[in-house]
Amino acid sequence: MSSSREGSASEALQVHVFGVEGDKFTGAGQVQRALDEHLARVLPDDWDLTIENGPLGVRDRLLTRVSADATVWICTPLPLRQPSKRHAHFVFDLRWRRTRSGLARVYRRLDLYRIAHRSDLIFAISEHMAEEIRKASDGSVRVVVVPMGPGQVEGRPLREPEDNNTLLLIGRARHKRNEHVARLLAASDLVRSDYRIIAVSVSDETRQVLRSSPVDVEFLDDPGVDEFAQLLERSSTYIGLSVDEGFGLPFAEAAYCGCDVIAVDLPVARETLGPAGNFVPTGALTVAQLEAALQRWDYDRVVQLHNRARQRSWAHFAATIAEWVVIDPNDDR
Repeated sequence: MSSSREGSASEALQVHVFGVEGDKFTGAGQVQRALDEHLARVLPDDWDLTIENGPLGVRDRLLTRVSADATVWICTPLPLRQPSKRHAHFVFDLRWRRTRSGLARVYRRLDLYRIAHRSDLIFAISEHMAEEIRKASDGSVRVVVVPMGPGQVEGRPLREPEDNNTLLLIGRARHKRNEHVARLLAASDLVRSDYRIIAVSVSDETRQVLRSSPVDVEFLDDPGVDEFAQLLERSSTYIGLSVDEGFGLPFAEAAYCGCDVIAVDLPVARETLGPAGNFVPTGALTVAQLEAALQRWDYDRVVQLHNRARQRSWAHFAATIAEWVVIDPNDDR
């Protein structure tokens, strides 16, 4: 998909945003759609915006040539030719450092090196990730944190937080650790007697653990955006024990819709949730620790989570990108 601002003068300055459109639940996909929707509204009138989302392969991306005054790239790899006079690149995470493939590690290191040395700026989605990027790139590039929006639930009607003893699990990826959560829930007398579970797009292993236990569970796969938001609104607690998040969009989405959020006590979770988060220790969680977290549901604390998430805005996110696009390249901001 590509789009341009209608009615721009032919001599208008050009900005080109490129990304491979991701799944509706991925951070990259949500960032791409937020820029699609909001960036044209906040750029000055003397800029002409082109947005390109495409299913381009690695070879096509490497050989892409863009004629623009500024580019924002939301995927890898960086083209072999410098994309524009001024280039900013999104780096969402550095999971490549933990890949098992030696060839993949070499490729990712080279790609990050090129991004760091050919970009005027790297956008990171959290302070935690910015620090990781600085370490991995030897501090050779300026890294700026952009204020992420509230996932795909922005604009939902305000719902008063309520503890209805409904727990929510989301995701089948291994780093979500829902298999471990399922085993804890299945072993908990408190959960079996007092709670209901909604499991959204979970793995076969998670499904099997929950199905073979006497817990009250409902399974759903790949809901649409409205249905997904309604699931959050039906729930009172989201359990997200991932230790490998770049920002934690599921945390922000759940809190935005009035849920308590149980998360592992890590810097990225504290950055997303603030001091009102319902944090559990790192390491292997026990049934007793999970039950204690469930019983910490407190209206005033959950309202703090809810209000913090409601302050997030994709329009503010796009405005941060636009500010970089239009400032003088010699400006030190």
